[in-house]
Amino acid sequence: MQLRGGLQAWQDWVNAVHDLPIVVTCALAHYQFESLHPFGDGNGRIGRLVFILQLLRSGALPEPALTISPWLLKRRTEYQDTLLATSATGDWNPLVTFFSRAIQDQCDAHVEVAQTLLDWLAESRQALADHRWTGLIAKIVEDLIDWPVITARSVVEHYEVSAPSAHHAIDRLVEVGILKELTGRSYGRRFGAVRVMELVESL
Repeated sequence: MQLRGGLQAWQDWVNAVHDLPIVVTCALAHYQFESLHPFGDGNGRIGRLVFILQLLRSGALPEPALTISPWLLKRRTEYQDTLLATSATGDWNPLVTFFSRAIQDQCDAHVEVAQTLLDWLAESRQALADHRWTGLIAKIVEDLIDWPVITARSVVEHYEVSAPSAHHAIDRLVEVGILKELTGRSYGRRFGAVRVMELVESL
């Protein structure tokens, strides 16, 4: 009952309007949730998700295009020490500063990756231009940033083309290194824009 009451109080606090910068509100809410530790597993994941949802609801983040989980996981010890220090001292400033760093660093990383993806797309377009490839092949390339893993079947369904056309387009993209076969099989094969996948996974 005490935990349920604490969780309800936390939920009420999160849903209330606070005259605080949104980063401060997110940091305080995160600390409170982690202190409650209401579940046997997954508290960290839920707490980090709530952090981003608060940014979205406030309008500070227009799209769910940011995550702080990789940044925190790389600094697990500092993260845990900062939470513990907040409990021990009652000083919120180091915690707010820590999360401000997380947001700034991740925003910078996302901008850098976005620019690198645009560079990759420009290079891929040039490769197609060099071979005078247009049509379906060009359409696939334009969509690879959003959907970096494809199959012949997904190409057929998404672009409403024949299976031979889908296979031909994929083969040409493999030929110039834009796509790579991922399964090592002769059937049920999947192809990926490996560079795009690497960049997205680096965040």
